[in-house]
Amino acid sequence: MRTHFPELEAKAPAHPFAAHWEPTLDDLLKESIVQQLMARDGVTEPALRWLARRIGERCGSASERGETAPTRTR
Repeated sequence: MRTHFPELEAKAPAHPFAAHWEPTLDDLLKESIVQQLMARDGVTEPALRWLARRIGERCGSASERGETAPTRTR
């Protein structure tokens, strides 16, 4: 890519987050900020994975019945 400011050109390919890519749970759990927040809040990785699995199961069963998640109003 040519620009008028070559010093601003990317030295490496864009991070996947910049390309409308959604991280996996594994990707998120590798992030140091996520690990720090979990430690501060006393949340363990197994507990978070269990919760994510339960949410996935509930969302999957609701979508199979044609239900949508309720919207939150203020």
